[in-house]
Amino acid sequence: MVDRERGDYKRIFVIETATEAVAVESGTDGEGRIWRWIDKRLRDSFPVDVAEKITRIAVDCV
Repeated sequence: MVDRERGDYKRIFVIETATEAVAVESGTDGEGRIWRWIDKRLRDSFPVDVAEKITRIAVDCV
């Protein structure tokens, strides 16, 4: 990820990002940060609630 303030790269980890994404989901509209992970070419043909469940399972397994 590019850190625009420093003009440098910032290392991010998928597991941390996924954990934050599912944490934000609880108590919200259900389509917050998980939606950003879904390939845009799928458009509305992918159920976001399924992506959220799969991400939660993946985070729990790791």
